[in-house]
Amino acid sequence: MRKYVDYINEQRQTENSEQRHFEELRYKRYKLKQQRKLTGIIFFLTGVISYFLIKYLFELPNVYSILIGLLFSTLGLGLYLINYLQTDIYINDEKLPGFSNNILVELDELRFEFQKFKKKAGIIEDSEQLNQLINNIINGTLNKEFIQNKIESTFSNNALNSYRHDNLFSEFEKTAYRINEELIRLRKSANINLVIGSLSTTIAIFALTYEVFFSEVNFKVTVDLLSHYIPRISLVIFIEIFAFFFLKLYKSTLLEIKYFNNEKTNIDFKLISLKTALFQDDKKMIKLCLIELIKTERNFILKKEDTTVELEKFKADKNDNQILASLLEKLLAKK
Repeated sequence: MRKYVDYINEQRQTENSEQRHFEELRYKRYKLKQQRKLTGIIFFLTGVISYFLIKYLFELPNVYSILIGLLFSTLGLGLYLINYLQTDIYINDEKLPGFSNNILVELDELRFEFQKFKKKAGIIEDSEQLNQLINNIINGTLNKEFIQNKIESTFSNNALNSYRHDNLFSEFEKTAYRINEELIRLRKSANINLVIGSLSTTIAIFALTYEVFFSEVNFKVTVDLLSHYIPRISLVIFIEIFAFFFLKLYKSTLLEIKYFNNEKTNIDFKLISLKTALFQDDKKMIKLCLIELIKTERNFILKKEDTTVELEKFKADKNDNQILASLLEKLLAKK
């Protein structure tokens, strides 16, 4: 009897420790995000302050103040954007261990017996007498016959079926967990590509704005004027192509995220259908669900006339790129 009570206490301690561990993980994640946000703000402010200090205090050339200020500000803005866009670490709180259903039922029965005792006995001030009565109730409830009945009910056919179902559903949950991990990786990659592309575009805009409005050029010879502007414009174009590359990666990553979300939705619906069939003990529906699961194929082989949404989008993007390339060729040919 004492071992059984110790087992309940051990389960309670395990639940509390796991809950504390989960809360610690959430707090560490929150603290890390706050540190990233603060670091990004500090870098951004450092860039702004550096610009004014270098320009007015140290009296260095204006280009140094712009470059250093832009560097720190870009780093700070990038860190802040990544921290803002980044999603939390996937933690399935449903996996946190807790009491089994049998233990909860037993505890409820004990509480019910104790409530009946309180109503009959009233308020008892003698703690030793109270403890003795509680022990008598526990010994009377958790006797050999009670424990034997609980063990038999635990390992009955329903319990064994429930155990088999849990093992089956755990395989689906492993697949869903693996897809969630891949979604987290793709979101991280997409956010990084978006930040790099956006910051590269911002740098190109600043560089072009500086050359147009703040650069004092007074060349009388056309060759000197072209030699001044062509390298700078070429640099801006190169940065824009660099930004376009990362933004293109961001777009393709979004399509991959959509694909994996659709896969996860398919798994969820199949799991719901299978659970419903098992709970209703519908043999025909279970057979249909298994047939659909067996038909699952990820390496599709399309026929000649078949197509998909992704293929049509790829063809449209390819046609758009060809049109842009032909327009650039015509524009260069006219020059």
